[in-house]
Amino acid sequence: MSRKKITTSALAIVMAAAIALSGTFAWQSISQNALNEAMGANPGGRLHDDFSGPGGTKDIYVENFGSQPIYARVRLDEYMEIGTDAGTKDGTTGNSAATSLVTTADIDDVTTWTTHIPGATSADTGAGTESPSWATAGETFHKYWTWTMGGQDAANTDGTTIYMPTFNKNQDSLAADINGTLEGITPGDAIHYDDYHAYTTAETKTADAYYDADDNTTDEDSTKPGNGGTQGTNYTVVNETHTTATTETAKVITMAEWLTLPDDTSASGSTAGNTKADIKAWVYDTDGWAYWSQPIAPNTATGLLLDKIAQTSAPINGEWYYAINAVGQFITADDLGNATDADGFYSNGGSAPSSDALTLLETIGVTVNGGATTGAQIMDSGAAVTSLTMAPSDTKTLTVNAPAGADTNWTWAVATDNSNGHITVNNGTVSVDTSAQAGESAVITATNGDSPALTASVTVTVATTPPAVTYTATIQKNGTATTAEDVTIGDTTGVTLTAAVTASGGSPTASSWTWSVDATNAAKVSLSSTNTASTTVTITSGSGATDGAQTTLTATDAANGNAVANVTITAKAAARTVAKNDVVTLDSIDFVVLDVDTTNNTALLLAKDILEEQGFDSVNHGNGHSTYGDNEWNQSQLRNYLNSDAASGVTLSNGQSGATKTVAGWLNNKNEIATAVVSTDIYTQGEYNSTSMTKTTDKIFLLSQADVFGTYYDGSTDVAVTDNQMYTWKSAKLDLTGITELNQSWIGYTSGTITADWWWLRSPRYGDYTVARVYSDGTLSFSAGCNTPGGVRPALVVNINNLPSV
Repeated sequence: MSRKKITTSALAIVMAAAIALSGTFAWQSISQNALNEAMGANPGGRLHDDFSGPGGTKDIYVENFGSQPIYARVRLDEYMEIGTDAGTKDGTTGNSAATSLVTTADIDDVTTWTTHIPGATSADTGAGTESPSWATAGETFHKYWTWTMGGQDAANTDGTTIYMPTFNKNQDSLAADINGTLEGITPGDAIHYDDYHAYTTAETKTADAYYDADDNTTDEDSTKPGNGGTQGTNYTVVNETHTTATTETAKVITMAEWLTLPDDTSASGSTAGNTKADIKAWVYDTDGWAYWSQPIAPNTATGLLLDKIAQTSAPINGEWYYAINAVGQFITADDLGNATDADGFYSNGGSAPSSDALTLLETIGVTVNGGATTGAQIMDSGAAVTSLTMAPSDTKTLTVNAPAGADTNWTWAVATDNSNGHITVNNGTVSVDTSAQAGESAVITATNGDSPALTASVTVTVATTPPAVTYTATIQKNGTATTAEDVTIGDTTGVTLTAAVTASGGSPTASSWTWSVDATNAAKVSLSSTNTASTTVTITSGSGATDGAQTTLTATDAANGNAVANVTITAKAAARTVAKNDVVTLDSIDFVVLDVDTTNNTALLLAKDILEEQGFDSVNHGNGHSTYGDNEWNQSQLRNYLNSDAASGVTLSNGQSGATKTVAGWLNNKNEIATAVVSTDIYTQGEYNSTSMTKTTDKIFLLSQADVFGTYYDGSTDVAVTDNQMYTWKSAKLDLTGITELNQSWIGYTSGTITADWWWLRSPRYGDYTVARVYSDGTLSFSAGCNTPGGVRPALVVNINNLPSV
């Protein structure tokens, strides 16, 4: 019966320790077992683990006990937990409170353990180190553990060891070899490293060797007689004498380093033993699989992948458990496996080989692509083709449909040219020259990058009758196609557009353009030219243009199939601008621009006149303030009134203590103000004798004492501002210089008159019921009662873009 030549074996190297009373680490257990991750007969690979104990030898390597060369890859997965009863597994005693270093890892499920990838990064910033030098310091586990890889030990730079050839020659078995024994010197003993024996040259050992005796691929566990296997039926036992041997030399390098090596010794500057063809090394790929870089001959062993492990000086606070799970996979040259069958190096036990790994394997004799030399197909728009007809000046991009596992890189070439060079190919794109003649042909071939024997071909023939030409017109602005453009009303510069045409299946002739505007909206857009031969046109707003009006501009090329392109033209009003001292009318109220913020395109406005008289506040808000009203802006009736758009029901002072009236909010029916206003964060003294500021977010507000006079009341007198939050605008006192609309003065006039009067500010004065005001002569004053009717000059911040057009 034939057998698959593939296996996956694994061994777990487990260390656990507890802190003894002396403060030293007491090593308690070490166990090793095989994990069968992929079924199939073993072609002769045996994973060795020779462990002498913490800080000593930790040799991991592969032996070929079979009769044909094999190829191997090994992956090392790590797990560590710290805490009470660390190392407690399902089915064992203990009540573990340990925490895994990797939160998603499970001590009982090695598939969740972390694959060791040299050079990988982690969030851990410990100071651990590991060899070789290209591994990243501070990796999660290597804060606590140092690994010495093959060839990295100063005392063993050739990466070799003397080993005892395995006595487990049962091809069904996936068990690891433990220091030349089936399961340690004492069967059932979990502490294998205390069985360690350092072998010497020419040392012999006589013991029972186990061989497979049946035709199935089931491991009847011959290494532990009594566990399902029957001697003479499933396995045979032969007493043999073995003599020690020395492994191959080894070093550990990355795949990136291997790729830079010369192909062989014929390359300039190359040396024997240091080329892709002859180096003896474990080659670490970026997915964590390490590949032995040579075939493993029968009755030989690879050099060391791992040489030593040792604990770093980093303290471990509590009981701890650390384990390494080593997974080995072995194949023969003619059976790499494939993803469809999930076998070989594509088995469920690990990720498929990368393209770089396939390059390595093929270099050392493994048949890649499953040995396929047929099955590749040239594809045109998803359909397999062996022949194509193309017209002069035509191009096509072809692809390859290849067998599973084939390299994705293909080399394209003209294999047979009967076109006088008129048919060419570049990376799958076939082009036919404009001078190609009907009937000319060429054979285009794609060759696989990894397997030159895997090819696919297509015959391209020049069409007898050129296909119909399709013309496509576009309208472009600055070389980029456009379908919508805006023109500014009143702008005489306009927007310049250009028409262009392309042809599929041929070349366009000299264009003959006609430009036109939708007749129903012709008055909205003016054209610089409507001449038949004009390629470029400039459009401006027409005499009938209004903001948002649209029309359609069309370009037609009579010389190339009457190809048509359209663009929608929209008339836009010129952007609104304002400057300091401008008067802006909103909802029939004149406001003066006090200042402009060009960065945010906003402006601070103040009512040009005193618009009305209202009390500041007339009630006690429950905070102990006077019944003459409250002087805190944040809860005043005047603030609520100015910021309300309610049609009725807004409470205001009725001019005497505790008396109120209800009115419509000030913003009611003020649509232009509502569109332009910007809600603004302002700060006001919370109390008259405090610098503590109260924040409010207002649409409409009053200026502060700081804004107008640059001072504030500190409880006894007016002093210069020390907290810029007291200012409403740009953290500074407002400057009336150049504001002639206000006569460069803060004097307020009753709307529609020339009578000066006083008007409210929002800042508190002494006591709890007086508020700052600007007196009729423009000086600082105050009202003795919040409920006293006074002049109201609303201020607001507006978005200039949202102001009504002029």
